[in-house]
Amino acid sequence: MHMEQSGVGITSRGILGLAVALSLYWSSGAAWAQEKSAACKPVETAVFANRIHVQCEFPVDGKFLFFAAPTLEPKFANRALSVILSAQLSGKVVTVVFDPLMEPVDGSGNTFGCQSNDCRRLLAISMADGMAAPPPPPLPPTPQPPPPSAAHRQCLTTCANKFDTCESAASTTPAIARCRRVRVSCETGCPP
Repeated sequence: MHMEQSGVGITSRGILGLAVALSLYWSSGAAWAQEKSAACKPVETAVFANRIHVQCEFPVDGKFLFFAAPTLEPKFANRALSVILSAQLSGKVVTVVFDPLMEPVDGSGNTFGCQSNDCRRLLAISMADGMAAPPPPPLPPTPQPPPPSAAHRQCLTTCANKFDTCESAASTTPAIARCRRVRVSCETGCPP
């Protein structure tokens, strides 16, 4: 059921999204030393005996693609799974709250299959209308070719001078074409 937007700008979907996010946040019962959030466009959702996980389209912090929640907390895992599947099926983006340092420091994710090299423990998750997909990771810079050597520049100058001399002496189109072929041949033979 969709309710029209009220005068204060709150929709039933917005309230429901906030309620789900808060209930996910509070229901896990864990105390977190540090929290971080990231946008994630779900491309894979999986259910295992010991965990549920979501794979994001792009790596978060350029390091990991997965967020997981242990099934030891089944209510939290089911609610998180519901939000993840809804987002994946509708092509929406979720905001994932996680502890960026928890897994590498204490290895707690390893107990339920969230490996520290590619996964972080899911603490909360929300989905909202109008969220933009996270940008893809930046491409590495294209290496620039080394500048031409002095010998290369000198050779190209010599070839250009020969072409100019040849072209000024040529009186027909075939002769000018021959001059151009000679220039290309000359430039191909220049040192790097």
